Amino acid sequence: MKRLTNNPVTVICLLLCLCAAVLIALVTAHAEPPVTPIQACYNDTNGGLRRVNSPADCKNHETPISWNTAGPAGAQGPAGAQGPAGPAGPTGPGANIVTFRHTRTAANTCGPFNNFSFIDQPSINGNAGALIFVTGIVGINSARSNTNPNSNLNLTYTGTMSFGTCPAGRWIVAGGDIATGAQFNVLVVNP
Repeated sequence: MKRLTNNPVTVICLLLCLCAAVLIALVTAHAEPPVTPIQACYNDTNGGLRRVNSPADCKNHETPISWNTAGPAGAQGPAGAQGPAGPAGPTGPGANIVTFRHTRTAANTCGPFNNFSFIDQPSINGNAGALIFVTGIVGINSARSNTNPNSNLNLTYTGTMSFGTCPAGRWIVAGGDIATGAQFNVLVVNP
């Protein structure tokens, strides 16, 4: 016996078993009792009522009755008035990311030398703090050279004042293919 009580693994196992037994006893003691009907006998002559264990315990001049502590479910009541709107939940993942394709057109070509194209997109218009990643869409033409040379690709925010013919508060892209119809993939991450 001394060998068992000096072994820490054995002591831990015994304590765990004891804790499990106590937990089972507590759960059993606090469990909901089964719903059983309450039995009684109604005296037909004087209207008295007495509680009994079974309807068979009623006498000849008594009527057995029973009831439950929980009755049958009633009909559903009318819907109540709508409560106030709750607070807005947290922003979900990816809600601050916007992607789109920007195409250089005659309408968005701007700058001192018409070598810029302003990007008109609500998520970045007037948003100097946006993180913007731009890549030119490159293809291979019949001469086996790039259709968009992507050299010196430049992204600039005009700020509060216009830049040449570029409007204020806009991101502008320059470099690469400066021809009308050139396309750029844009990824915006708003902080």
